[in-house]
Amino acid sequence: MKHVNRIRIKHDVDKCVGNKNCLLYASNYFSFSKQKAHLQDNYKKANAEYKDITVSHVELNKLIKAAYSCPVNVISIYDLKKNKVIVDNSIHSESALDIVAEKQTSHEMIFDKTGYFLVKVNQELKQIEVGLCRKRNIVAVKIIGKTPEDIYKTIIKHKLLSRFDHAAYLGRELQKAYIALQQNLDYVQDDELKFF
Repeated sequence: MKHVNRIRIKHDVDKCVGNKNCLLYASNYFSFSKQKAHLQDNYKKANAEYKDITVSHVELNKLIKAAYSCPVNVISIYDLKKNKVIVDNSIHSESALDIVAEKQTSHEMIFDKTGYFLVKVNQELKQIEVGLCRKRNIVAVKIIGKTPEDIYKTIIKHKLLSRFDHAAYLGRELQKAYIALQQNLDYVQDDELKFF
């Protein structure tokens, strides 16, 4: 007789980002719709999906791989017979080092060797336009997109930046531009959005 395990799978579907890694490892248990993974034949409780099943050791290993492959840690697995956690999706920070972010007073800008970005919103076409300048205010590459994610992934794919601080700055500006686009606000690079 094969070794079996009575388990409970918990999937925090609201936190799912639609990466689909769980389907790669455990497609018999997860499906995909509306940009989210879902547990098949589940029951819901609060904002999570649950499934209580008996599985072989081989199937359990597939589910464990699926849970560990989730980039946002939203899959838990519990052993119902032994009443213990197999894969825990809670975040533990007791031993984490706390660093308090301080207000940065230095305005010294260190240029990225790839150039710098000019960001603007085109309300008429409902898109964000980003220009990479390698010389002062001369756009060498223009990236056009509807969402920050589409734009920054394209920039990374084409290796158009090389510094972490530049990437963080661009992420901030792209998100501001996206909010301005969605809310029909004026967007000025480096300025705070004005909601009133």
